[in-house]
Amino acid sequence: MIPYDGENLRGEPQDFRIPRTGDRDLAFRGWLLSHAEERSAAHDSAAELIEWLKQENAGRLDAPSKRAWVRACQVWPGLKREAVERVD
Repeated sequence: MIPYDGENLRGEPQDFRIPRTGDRDLAFRGWLLSHAEERSAAHDSAAELIEWLKQENAGRLDAPSKRAWVRACQVWPGLKREAVERVD
């Protein structure tokens, strides 16, 4: 995954279409947080995104997913509070 620098996260959401091999193309309106070959999805919440990232690695974040997650949380204000899992 290649995280973006955050410049594309300012302003209004944009329309994206991501071609996929072996499935219908993926289209969404939002902000592109990262780009990956053959591994794209759109999510409605941070919790859904984390679960999706963990699917490929037995319920854990692998190194590329963790880097992409950390970078996305750094550059997008809506994810900053989701950077860590808080427990009481």
